[in-house]
Amino acid sequence: MYKCIKEFFITDDYTEDVLCIKEGSIWERDDTVNYIGGEVHLESISKGNYWVEIPESDLSEKFIEVKEKS
Repeated sequence: MYKCIKEFFITDDYTEDVLCIKEGSIWERDDTVNYIGGEVHLESISKGNYWVEIPESDLSEKFIEVKEKS
């Protein structure tokens, strides 16, 4: 699991909705899923049924790995 350490925003290219990835939110990496060609697929543990796909560089800059949901 990963914890966001730096809030950032992602814009959905299809709907143009903007999703705020909040600092402190918890995400689980799933390497078996790739919907839009992102390098890293994350599923939200903190907030409902949300997922994002981000570059590997965003994962290392904006998240830290955690052992469990806190």
